[in-house]
Amino acid sequence: MATFTSGSSLILESLYNHIAFPPRLPGRQEAKLDQLQHALVERLIAAAIILRDRQDQYREQWDSLRRSLYLCKLVNSGGKLNKSTLRTVFQQLQPNDTLILHVTEANAAVLIRRFKDATEESVLFEAFESSPLSEEVLAAKTGALEWDFPGSAIAVSYNTFQMASFQTELATFLCQASTESIKRFAARTSKAGSFAFESRDTVDPSLITSLLMAILEVNGTRKFPVLLRKRVRDQVEWTEGAEKPWRRCPLWLVLRVAIYRHLHFLLRGESARACYKFFMCQLLSSLSEELVQHHFHPELLSFLKTKLCRRLAKLETDRERTSPSMKEVYDYHFSILAAPFTGVIKNSEAYILAQWIDFKKRNLRPVFPLRRKANEQHFYLTLQNSGQYIQRVLEDYRHTRMASQMAKSSNHQGLGISLAIKQHGHAFASRYFLISQMEMDIETNSSYAPSSSTSCEELCIKAANMIEKYLATVGDAYESNAEQTSMMLLTVMELWCQMDQNATQLFGLLRGYNPGFPADIMDPLLIESMPHMRRLQEIRSYLEDRNTMSKTRMTIFNDPSSIRKLRAGAQEAFAKKEQEWQEKCLEYESLTKKISESSCLYEIDEFQNRIHLCFLERKAYRFRINVHEHPLPYDSWLAKSVVFELAAPKAFLAYREATWRIIGCLASSSTAPMDHREPRVLLSDYSQLQRFATRKSTFTLASTTKSFLDTHYRNPRFPVGLDDVCLPNGLKLGYFDSRLKSSPLSMLMFSQEFAMGTDGPSSYAIVASHTKCPSGVNVHEFLAYQTLFSGKARRWPQILIELGSSHLNFSTEATTRLIWHLALQVGPTFQNNPLGLVHTVFEDLSFCERLLEQLSQRLDSICTNFRETNCMETILTLTLRLINFGSRISMESTRLLEKARAITFTWITALRTEIQTATDAESSRKLSSYAFSAALLCRRTFAIYIDGSRQLDSAALHCYIESSITYQDHLVSDPAKLPTVLKAAFIRDLKMVYRMRDVLKQSLQSNPHGLITSITTLWHGVKDGSSRTFSQLKFLSGSEEWWVEVIVSPTTHTKEVSIHFHLLQGHLLVAGVPLGQLPAKYKTSVILERLFPNQTLLTYPSNLPGMDYALAIQMEEHQIHLAYRNGDVIVRALYRGCVLELIPYDKFGGGRNFDLPSSLVDGCFHWLDLNTGIIQIRNQPHIWRFKESNWALDFYERRAQRRAQRRWVTLIDPRSQLGKTVARMFEDFEYSFHITVFQHDRGTLSVELRRLELSFVVNKRYLLECQQLRAEIDPNQDCGTYYGLRSMIVMRHITQGWDSIPQRQRSIIVPLGAMSYKRHGMHVSIRLENVGAYAKFSINEVLGRLDCPAEPRLLYMKAQFHAYTSFVVPDTLTNRTGTEEALHILRSGCCQPWMPLTPGPISNLLCIAHLTPRRVYYPEDMKLMQKTIWDLELAATAQHDEFRAIVETILTKSQQLSQFYAGTTESNPDMDKPGDFHLTIRSLLRRKQYENPTVTLERQESGMDIQYTARDRLRNTQARANALECTSLIRNWPSKMASTANLAEMLQNWPTIKGDDGTIFGKVLLSDLLDVQFAAEWGPLVNLCRASSRDNSHHLMFLFATVAFRHDVDMEVIRTLISFAIFDELKTLHPPKWLSFSQFRSNQTPQVGYLQQLMKPSLIPYDGENISTLGFNLSAKQRRKYEAAETAYEQQQDQDTTSLARFLLTQWPSTEPALEGFSNAVLFDVTQAFEAIRPEWLRLFQNYELSEYVSRVQRVLDKHHVADLVEYGSVKIPEQEILPERCRGGEIPTLLQLVGKSGPTLYDKPFQSQSIGRVSAHPNNLSSRQIHSRKSAALKSAPVASELRELETIISHVQKSNSN
Repeated sequence: MATFTSGSSLILESLYNHIAFPPRLPGRQEAKLDQLQHALVERLIAAAIILRDRQDQYREQWDSLRRSLYLCKLVNSGGKLNKSTLRTVFQQLQPNDTLILHVTEANAAVLIRRFKDATEESVLFEAFESSPLSEEVLAAKTGALEWDFPGSAIAVSYNTFQMASFQTELATFLCQASTESIKRFAARTSKAGSFAFESRDTVDPSLITSLLMAILEVNGTRKFPVLLRKRVRDQVEWTEGAEKPWRRCPLWLVLRVAIYRHLHFLLRGESARACYKFFMCQLLSSLSEELVQHHFHPELLSFLKTKLCRRLAKLETDRERTSPSMKEVYDYHFSILAAPFTGVIKNSEAYILAQWIDFKKRNLRPVFPLRRKANEQHFYLTLQNSGQYIQRVLEDYRHTRMASQMAKSSNHQGLGISLAIKQHGHAFASRYFLISQMEMDIETNSSYAPSSSTSCEELCIKAANMIEKYLATVGDAYESNAEQTSMMLLTVMELWCQMDQNATQLFGLLRGYNPGFPADIMDPLLIESMPHMRRLQEIRSYLEDRNTMSKTRMTIFNDPSSIRKLRAGAQEAFAKKEQEWQEKCLEYESLTKKISESSCLYEIDEFQNRIHLCFLERKAYRFRINVHEHPLPYDSWLAKSVVFELAAPKAFLAYREATWRIIGCLASSSTAPMDHREPRVLLSDYSQLQRFATRKSTFTLASTTKSFLDTHYRNPRFPVGLDDVCLPNGLKLGYFDSRLKSSPLSMLMFSQEFAMGTDGPSSYAIVASHTKCPSGVNVHEFLAYQTLFSGKARRWPQILIELGSSHLNFSTEATTRLIWHLALQVGPTFQNNPLGLVHTVFEDLSFCERLLEQLSQRLDSICTNFRETNCMETILTLTLRLINFGSRISMESTRLLEKARAITFTWITALRTEIQTATDAESSRKLSSYAFSAALLCRRTFAIYIDGSRQLDSAALHCYIESSITYQDHLVSDPAKLPTVLKAAFIRDLKMVYRMRDVLKQSLQSNPHGLITSITTLWHGVKDGSSRTFSQLKFLSGSEEWWVEVIVSPTTHTKEVSIHFHLLQGHLLVAGVPLGQLPAKYKTSVILERLFPNQTLLTYPSNLPGMDYALAIQMEEHQIHLAYRNGDVIVRALYRGCVLELIPYDKFGGGRNFDLPSSLVDGCFHWLDLNTGIIQIRNQPHIWRFKESNWALDFYERRAQRRAQRRWVTLIDPRSQLGKTVARMFEDFEYSFHITVFQHDRGTLSVELRRLELSFVVNKRYLLECQQLRAEIDPNQDCGTYYGLRSMIVMRHITQGWDSIPQRQRSIIVPLGAMSYKRHGMHVSIRLENVGAYAKFSINEVLGRLDCPAEPRLLYMKAQFHAYTSFVVPDTLTNRTGTEEALHILRSGCCQPWMPLTPGPISNLLCIAHLTPRRVYYPEDMKLMQKTIWDLELAATAQHDEFRAIVETILTKSQQLSQFYAGTTESNPDMDKPGDFHLTIRSLLRRKQYENPTVTLERQESGMDIQYTARDRLRNTQARANALECTSLIRNWPSKMASTANLAEMLQNWPTIKGDDGTIFGKVLLSDLLDVQFAAEWGPLVNLCRASSRDNSHHLMFLFATVAFRHDVDMEVIRTLISFAIFDELKTLHPPKWLSFSQFRSNQTPQVGYLQQLMKPSLIPYDGENISTLGFNLSAKQRRKYEAAETAYEQQQDQDTTSLARFLLTQWPSTEPALEGFSNAVLFDVTQAFEAIRPEWLRLFQNYELSEYVSRVQRVLDKHHVADLVEYGSVKIPEQEILPERCRGGEIPTLLQLVGKSGPTLYDKPFQSQSIGRVSAHPNNLSSRQIHSRKSAALKSAPVASELRELETIISHVQKSNSN
């Protein structure tokens, strides 16, 4: 949608959205809604003025409407009502004028109309709801609500209305209702267990439609007028970050209803409806003109024009259907308004077309005429990228030849060890050495086991940190490596057991929780050695004990279910917020009073007053308060969990995080059903608790819901209740891991991931499954594979059987992996035996012997075949299993292993010879791979030395060293890129040799001759050992501690040489250089990788000047020499006396900056002849052979030529003007880098697109002609469709021959690649990536479409391009918009799949489905708002809601067909998450009203309008009945009424009663009146009523009706208060002047006993002998004596208090008693007793006076009492008449009607192009023909011709046919 900078354009765009209601709408409410409403009313006034001036017949009616709209603008200024303005308008209300009031905050409207009937003049009040409920809006499938207006109507006599008091109170009430947000009527939503008011939904209009109308009903008469039934359309559109969603302006609905009803009162019947419809057309017409003036986007204007045309078409249809008398009304309107509307439509069309034509002109592909012969200057190659480099190479070569070469150019002696070896391999090995060291430390270190209770916390944290450190070190090192992953799990679980022991000692409650790991969790591990099996058994035993100890299946990771300091802080914050709320309530009430007392007139002398009033109104509107949210959840257990989380012990946090890290990272599958919902807030980040958090943890409580403080509830507007300010905690807490981004599963340890699995298939099932044997596997092998899985206890016997049979092919990698996995898998435990159930069979000697026998036979059979590496791997695995588990046969097993070592060593020797004699690169690569595998297998045989119990002898050491050197020589540059299986074996080897590093060192120190022998064998330079001596072995120190150095002494012809050998990795350096290999920096070279991919290169010193090495092999007579220069590898070749140097291809540039086209770069090798300066460009695979057809670039001449078909071809420089011109013609179709332009010596200029296999030549018309396509590039690149597709080229077909002739047939070609698009001006720019293929579409101008073969990909691609290039103007070729054409294609039969679709067509369909906007509910669990995800780079026209449904149908059919397809098929891809189906259909049905009707719909979705039960309907509620009763009592002012029979009893129910403080009740806020507390306001209310008279009746009506508008109000209290206003006797009674009364009881007086109770604290204690202090020494007589004395004392005290009480009671009633006259000696403190009696005496006296007053009041009430109560509120609603409605349909003419119509009048068109003519004929662009044509009525009366009937029948059959 267009974006504008000016304020007027922004308002205009908002107006367009609310009036036109387009498919794409904003997602938030406008910030300046009042300005929008003002602009809306102004445009309605302007439309009324236009119609008044044009139509004399209705001048009076239009002028009346104008006056009403002007009053509406006046009273609704600023989006709210103003009291003084309302009073002025009330006084000046004229007959037949309608006063339109929009009560914004009450979501209601009131229409006030002065009229006169037969009896009297009255004022009619009509009230209705102005905005429906969001849920009802979204529930309407058609998008429309069927709604009757008004909700209620009351007629008040004009005399009553004229009364100043009535107008004042009415204006005051309406003003308050318009500005005050009353939360009682607001929508509510459930959050955190409470009902918070929802500001994003509409409020209940009962304040107006029920309360106000009840007050008016008492003062007038209820009416039941004729109803207006409207189809109301609305939307609730929300986007991220919006406070309120976008809703259609409520005032717009109010105005439409008001205008219709106003015209109805003036005109009646269908005339009013016709005038209303033409008035709406005038509004749309004026708005269209404004859009054109402000240069709005054509898409917006087109939609508005379509809406206007549709309205006019409906009016034409109504004219044809109506009665003759009404037809004259329609004719009158059309006669005057048709021409202006036609002009607006034409101007809109012209504007759209002008914009569209301009866009097309500016975006057409340029086609330039080309010369057939290029100029000489175009042949000169600039070589901006490579020129300097080539020049430097030639100069360096000349200098090198001239210089004297006395010594070799390089000296390797000083290179250093670290630089000479392969850096990738060394880093790779170092990483696994580090991991292996950590694992060994953990295995041998028992320092984490608990030793004492004081150290448990430290040890627990230490173990947890070690787990974290170990897992971080391992990282992805063991990815896809089951054996090493098993070792990692074993290590981690061992650490966890030690950590758990410490944790359970620290926190005893942990023992009651399940640990999270069942005892059989370790069964799937792959363990090789017996010590590790014993470690595993210890872990199993511990887990079994822990699981037995736990009392529940619950872990510590289960979400918590159902602090004194923190609670105190929450209470303090609550108290502060309550105080703040009270202060702001008083401030807001004062502000409201100021507003109500201010005037709002527009006179000039009151301008300053108006400014002040506006300031107060804005201040009141912005008056808000921030809510307070309780920091703790309501649930007590959850609150305790929160408090514990905030200050959990450090050791517990470490234990929990480490345990969850194991479960989350290692124990769960990646496919586990984890909850990946991202939390909204972490507990540590929650603002209410942030200051209490002492530690942060990655595993913590988090909430999936937002806090109230982060939602739109955070700062509600006033007035607001305390319950809406102080809210409960809104978080929904659960545990969350911030690293794994997931929440724990409640019962994770019981999932299938931890189970070992079933026992496999039975023997019967295996035999029965032979029919399921897949192709490529024989039945015996298939059954054997299944048998191996048939049972854990039978596993090893079955392996033995298969070794002796021929069912399995042990030479395959699959069999090797299977046997390896089954052999190493631990399996279930068995009788506490470390071997377990699977491996217990090794205790059987006979089994071990048979297994050894079979392995020996297998070994003998492969001893001479070095290609049997897979079989050797299996033999070694099983042999090592025998050595580890078969202790009784370990000696024989060891001998077998040594035999295998000898065989693999023989393989290594044989392979070394084979590699040296290999003549081609591929053979050398394969042999090198075998040598690497053989060396690894040989090294694996040394696993028996890993325990360190013995050293290697001399022969074994020699074998180890030589195999190590061999595997290092044949290792690729980066071991991480090895195949998965080979990489796993390499890692296993590294870890093995690291564990036996000390044994190797000791063995080498004991037998140094083993290294010397290996060096002598591998290095031919020291074979005559008699003349050369070796120094002692020396191990280096520091980081090179595993390097061994030996010095070879010099001879008379040689110099001293140092030799270095890496004991673990096998590196052998001679003089700092790898023997027979290139240094590491060479092996990483990209050039060598291109020349010799995956090939091990053997070298010797080079004798070529300036070069360092020469390769041992020659490539087709090319002797290769290498050197290292300026960080780059230099490659030269000596070929037949010529020295060639390879120029790196990247020197020629690429992308947009290149020297040579890709045909001379990609897959080419550029050999520069250093003598001639000619670059030979050789193509793969013939890179070692020069052919004449190869390009040759003469660097000195800067010219490139080649010989093709006996003709010389010269290259055109891509940077020349000609090259750039050609590239521009192919821009976005093919990258300029891939365009080759050349000139034949006897031909014309040619262009080659090699990737597309297309070639072009310049023909005699100076255009590029393609031989393959038999077409030339058309100078007219407008194909009539696909506008915006920049990657297409329009071709014009030609006849073949010497003089080709252009034909009419045209076509387009487009690349077959990924599509990208972006917004481009008013439309879109689409580019297709060229991937070396193209598609061709023929332009069929006869049928108006593009044709292509019936291939799914081409058909879907055609539809895809139509859809993405769709614009509001139909394409000139198809006469449809792109969207319509795409839908037509996709619905056609040829697009329905007849076989499963392949990935290509599916990708096109997914692109089409992406065009459907995704519509979802927000929040997802509520249906209150719609969130639409649009593609902002595309126009809304292109994003149709039907695309996804059609694509899903096609894909479903494809999936169904795959069930019957024999070959492999692609499963349906995962499409983007679909939107809600109901919302999508709702949008689709709304859009189809303004689209071209389609008769070939596969399914026609339809739906009925929802009957909206508005909340403004008359409802007999108790609140309304209360309001009616109060208003009736005050209006009637009766002499008798049903007041309370016992006022005293009523008052006794109130703990505290406010008395007469001299104030009169003066609350002005409606919220306060609706929630008034009678006890707290009794005195002021009574004073108000006593001071009132009948002259104040209207004020009392509105006051008490509002107070009583509750279902739970005590009406006896209100009747009593009204009695004080009505009965004069009560006004003469003066209430007691006390501020308040407490605990009132009627006729209550002080009593002696009650006063004695008050005096008890003042009694003087008895000071005689206390019996309890005398112990048990008293006799019975003495005890009786003391007891009698104490009793006498107490009796005297009672007499004393009685005397004082009686003395005081003689003074009752009095305000305060006196002590004068009381002189008796008493046994209590008189002063203290008197102070205790005084406040209670005063309270009783106050209540006594109130009781006396109540008694007098009750006598008056009884005097005027009447027993019978009048029932209010029950009204019988009659059936109401509804204004005539339009019969829907008929606005789109049928073919029969169109054929029967007379031809249209031809008009001169401003543009004569074909495109404009077709646009005008489009159904979405209805022209003036439909408006002017009056001859259609003749069709009704004229008989239908037989030809027309026949044509109609034919068309009907075609429509119903299946082929369509």
